[in-house]
Formats: sequence, structure tokens, C-alpha cells
Amino acid sequence: MIVRAFVIEANLIITEPTSNPFSALNRSIDFSAITPYQLAYSINELAANNPPVKKIIVGGASISDSLREMIKKLHVPVYETYGMTETASMLTTRKLRRGDDNPRQVGSPLRGVELRVVDAEGQPTTGQGVIQVRSASVHGGGTRRGGRWFSTGDRGQLDSAGRLTLLGRADSML
Repeated sequence: MIVRAFVIEANLIITEPTSNPFSALNRSIDFSAITPYQLAYSINELAANNPPVKKIIVGGASISDSLREMIKKLHVPVYETYGMTETASMLTTRKLRRGDDNPRQVGSPLRGVELRVVDAEGQPTTGQGVIQVRSASVHGGGTRRGGRWFSTGDRGQLDSAGRLTLLGRADSML
């Protein structure tokens, strides 16, 4: 988050870690990145007609079905993200909306990120398989041809529009 703030030249507000990061805010902010746990504990503030934040990204864990239902009632746009520390954070994002029909879908790759799904033999497939990523943020990667593909250890599938659906772990390593 600190790097993102520097890149976009944003004012950064740092608070003590808490389950509800908005409870102590004394002003409105444009953007916040929080976990599903924090979002669940912040629902009352965010459901108000004048919420303390204009946009939220949620990551770090999957969003439960019950939390998805609560998000539908908010007056704040909420974006779900998928990523991992090894890939310098976010890989995909999507705006959560009323009527979402695929709660496992985590969106389209961000600019500069390439995703593919490979089968048990390591060959690209249009079916289910292991998610691999290639981008400048992956050590030794880069988006040029020949850059290294990084295996996330997650299982997924890409639809015809390039949106990723998560299906679980391919191994037991976290």
C-alpha cells in the first residue's frame, strides 16, 4: 500500500491495526485496501448514506457468501482482488455488483499481467488447471516473450474474456 501511495502521489493515512479501520477516521478518504475481516467489521459505517471512503479494494483472503450479501447493500464500490506476495501483490480485480453469478470469479488481469492455466503436464489449457502468471513484478519475469512464468499453486480457469475463476489450491503449500 505504501508503494502504491508513492506511485500515484496520494496522501497516505496510517492507522493502528484494527478490525474496523474506519471507526477512528475524522475525515473522508478516496480509497482504502482492507481484508474481508476488516470489511465485515466496517459494514455499519460503510452502509451509511455518507460513508467515510469512496472506493474499497478487498484482498488477502476470499470473501464469504454472507459478506458478499452485505456488500450488495453498500453505497461504496467494492473491488475484489486476487494476488500474492510473490507476485508483488495484485494480479486481478473486479467490481462486486448486485446479481454476481460467479462468486469464485476474481476478475481480469491488471495491465501488464499475463495469466494462463496449465494442465498436469504444464501445457496451457482452456480447461481447469494450475494458474501461472508472468509480469514485470514477478522476479525474473517481464511481459516480453521468453519471460519466466510463475506457478501460483492455485487452481483456476480462464473464461473466453480472460476473467479468472479460482477453484482452490493445487497443493497444500501456503
